[in-house]
Amino acid sequence: MKHGGASLMTTGTVAPMAPAWVVRLVMGLSDQAVAWVTEAIYREYATLLSPLGTRGRMQTRQDIFYHLEFLAGSLSTGQADFFQDYVRWAAEVLRSRGVPVGTLSSSLSYLARFFADRLDPAARQPVAKLLAMGLDALQEQPGEGGSDFASRILPAALPQAGDVTRHLLEGDIGATRALVRQAQAEGAGYLQIATGLFQPALYSVGRMWQRNEITVAQEHLATAMAQTLLTQVFVRSEFAQPTRRKALFACVAGNFHGLGLRIVCDGFELRGWSVQFLGANVPSDALVLQVDQWRPEQVCLSASLVQQLPELRRVISEIRSEMGANRPSIVVGGLATNQVDKIWSWVGADEWSPDAQTALTTGG
Repeated sequence: MKHGGASLMTTGTVAPMAPAWVVRLVMGLSDQAVAWVTEAIYREYATLLSPLGTRGRMQTRQDIFYHLEFLAGSLSTGQADFFQDYVRWAAEVLRSRGVPVGTLSSSLSYLARFFADRLDPAARQPVAKLLAMGLDALQEQPGEGGSDFASRILPAALPQAGDVTRHLLEGDIGATRALVRQAQAEGAGYLQIATGLFQPALYSVGRMWQRNEITVAQEHLATAMAQTLLTQVFVRSEFAQPTRRKALFACVAGNFHGLGLRIVCDGFELRGWSVQFLGANVPSDALVLQVDQWRPEQVCLSASLVQQLPELRRVISEIRSEMGANRPSIVVGGLATNQVDKIWSWVGADEWSPDAQTALTTGG
Protein backbone atom coordinates (compact mmCIF):
# COMPACT_ATOMS: atom_id res chain seq x y z
CA MET A 1 0.00 0.00 0.00
CA LYS A 2 1.37 3.41 -0.94
CA HIS A 3 1.56 6.18 1.61
CA GLY A 4 1.61 8.92 -1.01
CA GLY A 5 3.17 12.32 -0.49
CA ALA A 6 0.98 13.63 2.28
CA SER A 7 2.01 16.04 4.98
CA LEU A 8 3.62 14.35 7.95
CA MET A 9 2.37 17.08 10.24
CA THR A 10 -1.25 17.27 9.31
CA THR A 11 -2.60 14.00 7.95
CA GLY A 12 -1.84 11.51 10.69
CA THR A 13 0.37 9.36 8.42
CA VAL A 14 3.06 9.78 11.06
CA ALA A 15 2.39 9.92 14.78
CA PRO A 16 2.39 13.40 16.35
CA MET A 17 5.91 14.46 17.27
CA ALA A 18 8.21 17.38 17.99
CA PRO A 19 10.19 17.37 14.71
CA ALA A 20 13.17 19.26 16.11
CA TRP A 21 14.10 16.68 18.72
CA VAL A 22 13.53 13.78 16.34
CA VAL A 23 15.83 15.41 13.79
CA ARG A 24 18.48 16.01 16.45
CA LEU A 25 18.39 12.35 17.40
CA VAL A 26 18.60 11.18 13.79
CA MET A 27 21.44 13.50 12.79
CA GLY A 28 23.24 12.87 16.08
CA LEU A 29 23.49 9.24 14.99
CA SER A 30 24.42 10.09 11.40
CA ASP A 31 28.08 9.08 11.58
CA GLN A 32 27.20 5.73 13.11
CA ALA A 33 24.38 5.22 10.62
CA VAL A 34 26.58 5.99 7.62
CA ALA A 35 29.30 3.60 8.79
CA TRP A 36 26.87 0.78 9.65
CA VAL A 37 24.82 1.03 6.44
CA THR A 38 27.94 1.32 4.27
CA GLU A 39 29.30 -1.95 5.65
CA ALA A 40 25.92 -3.63 5.19
CA ILE A 41 25.70 -2.44 1.57
CA TYR A 42 29.22 -3.65 0.83
CA ARG A 43 28.40 -7.08 2.23
CA GLU A 44 25.29 -7.34 0.09
CA TYR A 45 26.83 -5.93 -3.09
CA ALA A 46 30.44 -7.05 -2.65
CA THR A 47 30.85 -8.19 -6.27
CA LEU A 48 29.60 -4.85 -7.62
CA LEU A 49 31.19 -2.45 -5.14
CA SER A 50 34.48 -3.97 -3.98
CA PRO A 51 36.29 -3.32 -7.30
CA LEU A 52 35.54 0.41 -6.88
CA GLY A 53 38.06 0.62 -4.05
CA THR A 54 38.42 3.47 -1.59
CA ARG A 55 36.80 6.01 -3.88
CA GLY A 56 33.68 3.88 -4.23
CA ARG A 57 33.40 3.43 -0.48
CA MET A 58 33.71 7.18 0.06
CA GLN A 59 30.99 7.82 -2.53
CA THR A 60 28.72 5.27 -0.86
CA ARG A 61 29.20 6.98 2.50
CA GLN A 62 28.42 10.36 0.94
CA ASP A 63 25.27 9.01 -0.71
CA ILE A 64 23.98 7.60 2.57
CA PHE A 65 24.64 10.90 4.30
CA TYR A 66 22.58 12.62 1.57
CA HIS A 67 19.75 10.18 2.32
CA LEU A 68 19.89 11.27 5.96
CA GLU A 69 19.96 14.97 5.11
CA PHE A 70 16.81 14.71 3.00
CA LEU A 71 15.19 12.47 5.61
CA ALA A 72 15.92 15.08 8.28
CA GLY A 73 14.64 17.89 6.07
CA SER A 74 11.34 16.12 5.52
CA LEU A 75 11.00 15.40 9.22
CA SER A 76 11.70 19.05 10.06
CA THR A 77 9.17 20.47 7.63
CA GLY A 78 6.61 17.69 8.04
CA GLN A 79 6.47 17.15 4.28
CA ALA A 80 7.10 13.67 2.86
CA ASP A 81 7.14 14.99 -0.70
CA PHE A 82 10.68 16.27 -0.23
CA PHE A 83 12.04 12.84 0.66
CA GLN A 84 10.03 10.97 -1.95
CA ASP A 85 11.08 13.36 -4.71
CA TYR A 86 14.70 12.97 -3.65
CA VAL A 87 14.41 9.17 -3.77
CA ARG A 88 12.90 9.32 -7.26
CA TRP A 89 15.69 11.63 -8.39
CA ALA A 90 18.40 9.41 -6.88
CA ALA A 91 16.88 6.34 -8.50
CA GLU A 92 16.99 7.98 -11.92
CA VAL A 93 20.61 9.03 -11.41
CA LEU A 94 21.58 5.46 -10.49
CA ARG A 95 19.52 3.87 -13.26
CA SER A 96 21.06 6.10 -15.94
CA ARG A 97 24.56 5.13 -14.79
CA GLY A 98 23.93 1.42 -14.81
CA VAL A 99 23.90 1.09 -11.01
CA PRO A 100 21.19 -1.24 -9.66
CA VAL A 101 18.41 0.76 -8.01
CA GLY A 102 18.34 -2.08 -5.52
CA THR A 103 21.36 -0.48 -3.84
CA LEU A 104 19.19 2.52 -2.99
CA SER A 105 16.35 0.32 -1.79
CA SER A 106 18.77 -1.62 0.41
CA SER A 107 20.23 1.59 1.82
CA LEU A 108 16.80 2.81 2.91
CA SER A 109 15.94 -0.59 4.38
CA TYR A 110 19.20 -0.73 6.30
CA LEU A 111 18.62 2.78 7.63
CA ALA A 112 15.22 1.64 8.88
CA ARG A 113 16.84 -1.32 10.66
CA PHE A 114 19.56 0.89 12.14
CA PHE A 115 17.14 3.41 13.62
CA ALA A 116 14.70 0.72 14.76
CA ASP A 117 17.43 -0.61 17.05
CA ARG A 118 18.54 2.76 18.38
CA LEU A 119 15.51 5.04 18.73
CA ASP A 120 12.74 4.85 21.27
CA PRO A 121 9.22 4.25 19.87
CA ALA A 122 8.21 7.92 19.82
CA ALA A 123 11.15 8.83 17.57
CA ARG A 124 11.26 5.53 15.69
CA GLN A 125 7.74 5.70 14.27
CA PRO A 126 8.02 8.88 12.15
CA VAL A 127 11.45 7.82 10.86
CA ALA A 128 10.18 4.37 9.90
CA LYS A 129 7.08 5.82 8.21
CA LEU A 130 9.11 8.25 6.14
CA LEU A 131 11.63 5.61 5.06
CA ALA A 132 8.67 3.40 4.07
CA MET A 133 7.34 6.24 1.93
CA GLY A 134 10.73 6.44 0.24
CA LEU A 135 10.62 2.72 -0.48
CA ASP A 136 7.11 3.14 -1.89
CA ALA A 137 8.43 5.76 -4.31
CA LEU A 138 10.96 3.24 -5.60
CA GLN A 139 8.14 0.86 -6.55
CA GLU A 140 6.80 3.35 -9.10
CA GLN A 141 7.58 2.99 -12.77
CA PRO A 142 10.32 5.40 -13.97
CA GLY A 143 8.76 8.84 -14.41
CA GLU A 144 5.48 7.87 -12.71
CA GLY A 145 6.04 10.01 -9.62
CA GLY A 146 7.59 12.96 -11.37
CA SER A 147 11.24 13.10 -10.25
CA ASP A 148 11.62 16.22 -12.41
CA PHE A 149 10.31 18.49 -9.66
CA ALA A 150 12.73 21.22 -10.77
CA SER A 151 10.60 22.03 -13.80
CA ARG A 152 7.13 21.86 -12.25
CA ILE A 153 7.03 25.64 -12.10
CA LEU A 154 8.75 27.27 -15.08
CA PRO A 155 8.06 30.51 -16.93
CA ALA A 156 7.10 30.24 -20.60
CA ALA A 157 10.14 29.54 -22.76
CA LEU A 158 11.08 31.73 -25.71
CA PRO A 159 11.30 29.98 -29.11
CA GLN A 160 15.11 30.03 -29.06
CA ALA A 161 15.42 28.17 -25.73
CA GLY A 162 16.03 24.76 -27.30
CA ASP A 163 18.83 26.07 -29.50
CA VAL A 164 20.32 27.92 -26.53
CA THR A 165 20.49 24.60 -24.66
CA ARG A 166 22.33 22.97 -27.57
CA HIS A 167 24.85 25.79 -27.98
CA LEU A 168 25.54 25.95 -24.25
CA LEU A 169 26.40 22.25 -24.25
CA GLU A 170 28.60 22.73 -27.30
CA GLY A 171 30.44 25.52 -25.50
CA ASP A 172 29.63 27.88 -28.38
CA ILE A 173 29.25 31.24 -26.70
CA GLY A 174 29.16 33.10 -30.02
CA ALA A 175 26.18 31.15 -31.30
CA THR A 176 24.42 31.54 -27.95
CA ARG A 177 25.05 35.29 -28.00
CA ALA A 178 23.55 35.49 -31.49
CA LEU A 179 20.34 33.87 -30.22
CA VAL A 180 20.24 36.33 -27.33
CA ARG A 181 20.53 39.23 -29.75
CA GLN A 182 17.80 37.74 -31.90
CA ALA A 183 15.50 37.60 -28.88
CA GLN A 184 16.38 41.20 -28.04
CA ALA A 185 15.60 42.29 -31.59
CA GLU A 186 12.19 40.67 -31.19
CA GLY A 187 11.53 42.77 -28.10
CA ALA A 188 12.75 40.60 -25.21
CA GLY A 189 14.24 42.46 -22.28
CA TYR A 190 16.68 41.25 -19.64
CA LEU A 191 14.13 39.36 -17.53
CA GLN A 192 12.52 37.67 -20.53
CA ILE A 193 15.93 36.51 -21.73
CA ALA A 194 16.90 35.32 -18.26
CA THR A 195 13.68 33.44 -17.55
CA GLY A 196 12.61 32.56 -21.09
CA LEU A 197 15.96 31.53 -22.55
CA PHE A 198 18.48 30.65 -19.89
CA GLN A 199 16.27 29.33 -17.10
CA PRO A 200 14.61 26.61 -19.23
CA ALA A 201 17.92 25.89 -20.95
CA LEU A 202 19.73 25.33 -17.66
CA TYR A 203 16.92 23.17 -16.31
CA SER A 204 17.26 21.05 -19.46
CA VAL A 205 21.00 20.84 -18.88
CA GLY A 206 20.42 19.68 -15.31
CA ARG A 207 18.00 17.01 -16.47
CA MET A 208 20.51 15.79 -19.04
CA TRP A 209 23.16 15.42 -16.33
CA GLN A 210 20.64 13.52 -14.21
CA ARG A 211 20.10 11.10 -17.12
CA ASN A 212 23.89 10.77 -17.62
CA GLU A 213 23.71 12.31 -21.08
CA ILE A 214 26.33 14.99 -20.37
CA THR A 215 29.30 15.43 -18.05
CA VAL A 216 29.63 17.60 -14.97
CA ALA A 217 32.11 19.73 -16.92
CA GLN A 218 29.49 20.43 -19.59
CA GLU A 219 26.96 21.38 -16.93
CA HIS A 220 29.41 23.79 -15.28
CA LEU A 221 30.41 25.28 -18.64
CA ALA A 222 26.77 25.90 -19.56
CA THR A 223 26.14 27.70 -16.27
CA ALA A 224 29.27 29.82 -16.59
CA MET A 225 28.38 30.83 -20.16
CA ALA A 226 24.85 31.75 -19.10
CA GLN A 227 26.20 33.95 -16.30
CA THR A 228 28.58 35.70 -18.69
CA LEU A 229 25.93 36.41 -21.30
CA LEU A 230 23.37 37.55 -18.74
CA THR A 231 25.89 40.01 -17.35
CA GLN A 232 26.45 41.39 -20.85
CA VAL A 233 22.70 41.82 -21.37
CA PHE A 234 22.28 43.42 -17.95
CA VAL A 235 24.95 46.12 -18.35
CA ARG A 236 23.47 47.14 -21.71
CA SER A 237 19.91 47.30 -20.40
CA GLU A 238 17.92 50.46 -19.77
CA PHE A 239 17.73 51.36 -16.08
CA ALA A 240 14.75 53.11 -14.55
CA GLN A 241 15.23 56.29 -12.58
CA PRO A 242 16.56 55.53 -9.06
CA THR A 243 14.01 55.29 -6.29
CA ARG A 244 14.50 55.38 -2.55
CA ARG A 245 13.44 51.75 -2.22
CA LYS A 246 16.00 49.22 -1.01
CA ALA A 247 16.11 45.43 -1.32
CA LEU A 248 18.59 42.86 -0.03
CA PHE A 249 19.15 39.43 -1.59
CA ALA A 250 20.88 36.38 -0.10
CA CYS A 251 21.09 32.61 -0.39
CA VAL A 252 20.82 31.06 3.07
CA ALA A 253 23.65 29.02 4.57
CA GLY A 254 24.17 25.84 2.58
CA ASN A 255 22.68 27.18 -0.65
CA PHE A 256 25.43 27.52 -3.25
CA HIS A 257 23.07 28.13 -6.19
CA GLY A 258 22.86 31.88 -6.54
CA LEU A 259 22.18 32.49 -10.25
CA GLY A 260 18.40 32.56 -9.95
CA LEU A 261 18.48 35.05 -7.08
CA ARG A 262 21.07 37.13 -8.96
CA ILE A 263 18.55 37.45 -11.80
CA VAL A 264 15.87 38.63 -9.36
CA CYS A 265 18.29 41.16 -7.88
CA ASP A 266 19.19 42.46 -11.35
CA GLY A 267 15.50 42.86 -12.13
CA PHE A 268 14.98 45.02 -9.06
CA GLU A 269 18.00 47.14 -9.91
CA LEU A 270 16.70 47.71 -13.44
CA ARG A 271 13.47 48.96 -11.83
CA GLY A 272 15.41 51.64 -9.93
CA TRP A 273 15.81 49.93 -6.56
CA SER A 274 19.00 50.18 -4.53
CA VAL A 275 20.11 46.58 -4.07
CA GLN A 276 22.59 44.52 -2.10
CA PHE A 277 23.34 40.99 -3.30
CA LEU A 278 25.13 39.00 -0.61
CA GLY A 279 25.58 35.93 -2.80
CA ALA A 280 25.55 32.24 -1.97
CA ASN A 281 25.91 30.43 1.36
CA VAL A 282 25.57 33.51 3.58
CA PRO A 283 26.17 32.81 7.29
CA SER A 284 22.92 33.39 9.14
CA ASP A 285 24.21 35.72 11.85
CA ALA A 286 25.95 37.93 9.29
CA LEU A 287 22.80 38.00 7.16
CA VAL A 288 20.59 39.12 10.03
CA LEU A 289 23.13 41.78 11.04
CA GLN A 290 23.32 43.18 7.52
CA VAL A 291 19.53 43.40 7.30
CA ASP A 292 19.43 45.21 10.64
CA GLN A 293 22.15 47.67 9.65
CA TRP A 294 21.07 48.46 6.08
CA ARG A 295 17.32 48.47 6.79
CA PRO A 296 15.97 47.43 3.37
CA GLU A 297 12.30 47.63 2.52
CA GLN A 298 12.36 44.08 1.18
CA VAL A 299 14.50 40.99 1.80
CA CYS A 300 14.57 38.16 -0.75
CA LEU A 301 15.98 34.84 0.46
CA SER A 302 16.64 31.65 -1.48
CA ALA A 303 16.83 27.97 -0.49
CA SER A 304 17.60 25.22 -2.99
CA LEU A 305 17.25 22.05 -0.87
CA VAL A 306 14.91 20.95 1.90
CA GLN A 307 17.73 20.71 4.45
CA GLN A 308 18.17 24.50 4.13
CA LEU A 309 14.55 25.27 5.03
CA PRO A 310 14.93 25.00 8.83
CA GLU A 311 17.80 27.50 8.66
CA LEU A 312 15.71 29.76 6.42
CA ARG A 313 12.95 29.60 9.01
CA ARG A 314 15.40 30.48 11.78
CA VAL A 315 16.79 33.46 9.86
CA ILE A 316 13.32 34.83 9.19
CA SER A 317 12.38 34.39 12.85
CA GLU A 318 15.51 36.28 13.93
CA ILE A 319 14.83 39.13 11.52
CA ARG A 320 11.32 39.43 12.89
CA SER A 321 12.57 39.33 16.48
CA GLU A 322 15.44 41.75 15.89
CA MET A 323 13.52 44.39 13.96
CA GLY A 324 9.96 44.03 15.24
CA ALA A 325 7.45 46.33 13.57
CA ASN A 326 10.24 47.91 11.51
CA ARG A 327 11.17 44.65 9.81
CA PRO A 328 11.19 44.44 6.00
CA SER A 329 8.83 42.41 3.87
CA ILE A 330 10.38 38.95 3.45
CA VAL A 331 10.01 37.04 0.18
CA VAL A 332 11.40 33.54 -0.35
CA GLY A 333 12.15 31.55 -3.47
CA GLY A 334 14.37 28.81 -4.82
CA LEU A 335 13.79 25.19 -5.76
CA ALA A 336 12.96 24.00 -2.23
CA THR A 337 10.18 26.59 -1.89
CA ASN A 338 8.76 25.64 -5.30
CA GLN A 339 8.61 21.94 -4.52
CA VAL A 340 5.84 21.83 -1.91
CA ASP A 341 2.77 24.04 -1.84
CA LYS A 342 2.69 26.67 0.92
CA ILE A 343 6.08 25.72 2.38
CA TRP A 344 6.86 29.43 2.27
CA SER A 345 4.26 29.92 4.99
CA TRP A 346 5.98 27.29 7.18
CA VAL A 347 9.27 29.20 7.04
CA GLY A 348 7.47 32.38 8.11
CA ALA A 349 7.82 34.46 4.94
CA ASP A 350 5.37 37.16 3.88
CA GLU A 351 5.38 36.06 0.24
CA TRP A 352 6.75 33.47 -2.14
CA SER A 353 7.97 33.91 -5.69
CA PRO A 354 8.62 30.97 -8.03
CA ASP A 355 10.63 33.05 -10.53
CA ALA A 356 12.09 36.48 -11.24
CA GLN A 357 9.14 37.68 -13.28
CA THR A 358 6.73 36.97 -10.42
CA ALA A 359 9.07 38.61 -7.90
CA LEU A 360 9.13 41.80 -9.91
CA THR A 361 5.36 41.76 -10.36
CA THR A 362 4.68 41.43 -6.63
CA GLY A 363 7.52 43.44 -5.17
CA GLY A 364 9.22 45.54 -7.78
